[in-house]
Amino acid sequence: MEAEKQAKELERIKAERAEREAEEKQRRIQDRKAWRRYARKHLLPQSTGSIRVAMRTPLNAERNVRSFEPGPSTVPLFIFAETLLIPKEDKVEDDPDQPPLGYEPEWDFRIVTTYPRKEVERVESGGEAVWDLVKSAGGALVAEKEEHGSWADAEIRELNGEDSDEEVIQ
Repeated sequence: MEAEKQAKELERIKAERAEREAEEKQRRIQDRKAWRRYARKHLLPQSTGSIRVAMRTPLNAERNVRSFEPGPSTVPLFIFAETLLIPKEDKVEDDPDQPPLGYEPEWDFRIVTTYPRKEVERVESGGEAVWDLVKSAGGALVAEKEEHGSWADAEIRELNGEDSDEEVIQ
């Protein structure tokens, strides 16, 4: 009887843990979506500058074009890639004015040039050489999920009509 009671308690604890993990993962997904919208409104620079970039994402085959002013940081390219996952029906004027409390961007994707295929580094300073790489590639870039990353997974599931609650917890 005692062994059966312990087994039931262990099963209950496992179920609670799985439920907590699923709730936490869903909260992270929602925070990331809210951060993208905040970033689009407040962190993404205006589309002006001498380097024109055409970026593709896993969501579609569209070329998303924006101009950038080269500088020491390449973070604006990564912010641009993140904001490309925002559904088109979400209007800029409805974007939040504050980021989700305590959220830090995950950057679990990479940006590569199409030809020759080279990875674009995300740097805060000293990025002039990286901008030269982007320019020499004609500004043709692809954003792709890193192995074991979750970037764009929720958006792809939504596009496919899948329920995000069906996701397997990693």
